[in-house]
Amino acid sequence: MRVGARVGTGRASYPLARLSATPDQAVIRSPVGSAVIERSKVEAVRQVSKTFRVEIVFDTVDGSGTGLGIYSREPDEILAVFSRLGWPVGPPP
Repeated sequence: MRVGARVGTGRASYPLARLSATPDQAVIRSPVGSAVIERSKVEAVRQVSKTFRVEIVFDTVDGSGTGLGIYSREPDEILAVFSRLGWPVGPPP
């Protein structure tokens, strides 16, 4: 899926980043960096409203999701994909 992304301190505007997801992991690839998020470490995938955008973030047990975010024109669609793949979508437990 084409998305925008925040990886660390770098940001890639939509549609410069790519997101792929399986039941076991999600991969963000962008010009500013790449990241792999392991499903086993994720407590929640959720939407956060920022000043000028909506961001999808990963709450992880070990903090590995800190500094990662996904921007999309259709955030509900991205969350639905994660939900269909069995990821915990919504607020952290």
